[in-house]
Amino acid sequence: MKPRLLPLVVSLSVIFGTACDFDLALPEPTTPPVHALTREPASISRATATGAATAAPTTLPSDYDATVLVVTQALGGSNASGLAAWLATEVALAPRRSGLASETVTQAAALGWLNAHWGGNHTVLEKQFVEHFVGIELVTDGWAKIAPIENGVVELHLHRYNAQGLGDPLGGRWRMDTILYE
Repeated sequence: MKPRLLPLVVSLSVIFGTACDFDLALPEPTTPPVHALTREPASISRATATGAATAAPTTLPSDYDATVLVVTQALGGSNASGLAAWLATEVALAPRRSGLASETVTQAAALGWLNAHWGGNHTVLEKQFVEHFVGIELVTDGWAKIAPIENGVVELHLHRYNAQGLGDPLGGRWRMDTILYE
């Protein structure tokens, strides 16, 4: 090695050696905590029942309980007409498990579908407020087991819409925009 390059090589080895030692001294990055996006407001969550830690409860919209109550009462009628006022302009219909074969239907077609599969003695099995999407999910049973419904379970999703039919999570009215069947 040439004598003039020796100081350069030594300087570079000191610089890179120090940098590598500095990397070893840095703490490992921490993983941010993961918080639940949903809450089961009317029941004890599964995590609480098993003793596992749960995230802080979400703040429910002021009209959450009233909305769930009115939809539940409409499910007690002799047909789906009580749900007509809750239907969005367009409603997605899809299988509950996969949701891959969804179709979008008009409000009138969704009401006709609900009436055709009405059954009787509907109960709300599960209700959740999904904070991230500002949505209410109601899992119901008691539906007629007529194709495509095999298990008599229908999940209803409600989101907020303004008077023009556009999503408005802060000031809109609750509308049923998704019907998932099983």
